[in-house]
Amino acid sequence: TLLISCQKANEADISLILDGNDLNVEFEGLAIQNAQAGIQLLIGEDEKLTEWFPSGMPDISQTNRNTPIGEALDNIMTWQHEDGYEFSWTVCHLPDESGYTLRASITNQRAEPIRIRNFILARTPQMGLICEGDPAGWWLLSPMNNTRQGANLAKVLPSRLRLKEQKVYGYDKYSDDNPRNADGHWRFFEEVVSLYRASDRKGIVIGPVGPGVSNVNINCRVDAGNILLEIVSSMDEILLDPSETRASEEVIILQKPYKEALTTLFSWMAETHGARKKRDPVFGWCSWYDRYTHIDQEHILRIAETVKTQRDIMPFQVIQIDHGWHGPFGDWGENEKFSLGMGHIAEKIREAGAMPGIWLSPVV
Repeated sequence: TLLISCQKANEADISLILDGNDLNVEFEGLAIQNAQAGIQLLIGEDEKLTEWFPSGMPDISQTNRNTPIGEALDNIMTWQHEDGYEFSWTVCHLPDESGYTLRASITNQRAEPIRIRNFILARTPQMGLICEGDPAGWWLLSPMNNTRQGANLAKVLPSRLRLKEQKVYGYDKYSDDNPRNADGHWRFFEEVVSLYRASDRKGIVIGPVGPGVSNVNINCRVDAGNILLEIVSSMDEILLDPSETRASEEVIILQKPYKEALTTLFSWMAETHGARKKRDPVFGWCSWYDRYTHIDQEHILRIAETVKTQRDIMPFQVIQIDHGWHGPFGDWGENEKFSLGMGHIAEKIREAGAMPGIWLSPVV
């Protein structure tokens, strides 16, 4: 058992306890209990799906490293599977922050390749994420994506299949085969999720910090305030050759005031993704979020004229024309709704004091 405690001035303690393949963390106002890591693989000629959550005592090592937000201590637990692969789970302690990170890796020790479907960086039981007080006072929300699943912990929301029946955009792909899709207790988030209490703004942010090797899904089954938490680094069934090692995305779980927590997360992400951090954020308008694909030149020109005459209240730096301006996929010329030509429209956007932007999908 590894016991790690972290105390910061003017902030609550957090404690991390690693016991075999169980992680227990106590934050102020909430706790994560019995979180375990696992791997989903496709093995053999028939590529049979195998899910493994290792048990028993691992080999444990510790390594110091530098991160974009300071010194850190990696606690690395490694297990060997009898079928010929090695799985490692790393819980990284951040001494200067009220939080930690998770990542995993796998080494193929077999004579033939295997495929990786998912790294499961953490999965708890149904009561694995517990919040103090009234469930209606805690809000589980996505800071990044439009979603129908942001709500307080007292709610039971429409399931994915119910949203599919209602023809909600983006839900047409979900099948009846997965029982999670029919359960309104499940909430699914892409990349980043926040869980905060309305009364005192205490809570946590969970999200990827790099190096940008996979998408991250954060799945929560919410039942009267008790949460099953699952953090997945999706590997898209990538091929892992013999003797090859591949790592997951790294995910941070951080307790800080909301804005500070997101700033820490995105600053780390920007560093690992090679962003030009000296550049200021860009502010602007995008047609996708106004009229989806139902746009035409008259609407875009009205937007540009409004920005030109009211820059004091709408100082847009970019006006972007998104999906809906072009011909069939592969024919990237303007369609009949943009008969004036994109050059003319781009010039009108420049006259409004904004940079013209355009959406393309050349691989479709």
